Amino acid sequence: MIGYYNATELIRAHLLADRNINTVVIGGLDKVDITKQTIFPLAHILIDEHYAIGGKLNYSIRVAVMDIVKTNIIDEFVGEDWKLIDNNQDILNSMQAVIESLESSLRGGTLSNYLFEVRSDVILTPFEYRFENILTGWEATFDLTIPNNVTDCTGSSFTLDRISFSNCLITFSNDNCNC
Repeated sequence: MIGYYNATELIRAHLLADRNINTVVIGGLDKVDITKQTIFPLAHILIDEHYAIGGKLNYSIRVAVMDIVKTNIIDEFVGEDWKLIDNNQDILNSMQAVIESLESSLRGGTLSNYLFEVRSDVILTPFEYRFENILTGWEATFDLTIPNNVTDCTGSSFTLDRISFSNCLITFSNDNCNC
C-alpha cells in the first residue's frame, strides 16, 4: 500500500536527516543487532494500528529514539564510592529534540506538505538504561492521518472467475443465467 510507504519512508527520511540520528529501523526491533555500537543513535518506527475512514488513512505510530549510555569513572571518591558520571541526561535532551523536530515537521513543516496530519497529542515517554547495552531515550506515540491515494477508481482491476475487482467496485456477472 502506497500510504504505508509514504508514512514510514517520509518519517524515516526526516529522522535520517537529523544530525542526532545514525540509523532508522522500521518494524520489529528484534531483527536489529542492537549490540552493534556503530548504529547509534537509533530511531525505531513502528505502526501499531491502521484504519481507513472517508478517503483518509489513519495510523497509530510509535517512534523510539535512543542512544547508548556511556559511563565514566571520575577520579573523585565520594563517601564510600567513586563518583560516576554518565551521558544519560544529554541523551534524553538530544533525543527529545529529535522528536520535537519530527512533530514540528509533521504539524507545519516539510512533512505537512505531503498532507500529513497529526490527529493527537504527541506523547513522549522516557526510558532509561534499557536493553543489555544500556540504552536511554524517548518513545513518542501519535496518530497520523494521510490521504488515501487508493480510493480513486482509475487504479488496477482484475477478474477472478466471474467476479471483477477494482479499487471502487465489485461486480458480479452470471453469463449462464437463463432468467
